[in-house]
Amino acid sequence: MSTAAHEAAHTAMALRLGRAVSHVEITAGVEWRDEVLGRTMIPLLNGHYDRTDLAIRLAGYWGRLHPWPPPYERAVREDLEELCDVIADLDLDREGYEVLVAEAARMMSDPKFRRLRAAITRLLNVAERIEGPDLERLEAAHGVTTFEQPKEQACST
Repeated sequence: MSTAAHEAAHTAMALRLGRAVSHVEITAGVEWRDEVLGRTMIPLLNGHYDRTDLAIRLAGYWGRLHPWPPPYERAVREDLEELCDVIADLDLDREGYEVLVAEAARMMSDPKFRRLRAAITRLLNVAERIEGPDLERLEAAHGVTTFEQPKEQACST
């Protein structure tokens, strides 16, 4: 799995959910010569995690790690992508977690999401950093609009 594809998945999911993305970047050779690190900067809403944060964090490894997304029992202790922190902050129980995972799965299979993720991946492989306004223009160029969230809340807040 490429770092660019991983970060592009976080970014595309955030944009589809109507979240601002300050920037996304990949950096080669930071710690070890062949290592590529990445970062997607998505500001928290009101300083707290939101239900959209779970889908954003799941998107990076989706389909690339096994098992991912992790079952609830593992997710509540999972440090990777800070899943345990998001679940705790949202006070998610098993049912709430599974509902949000199903919503994320639906979004991951959407062709518009896939096209946007692919476009961001290609651009990151060339530019290594994309700023928020450029991401918004890329999103608009692909005709991507914010994904409709279900009306009911899946978690207690």
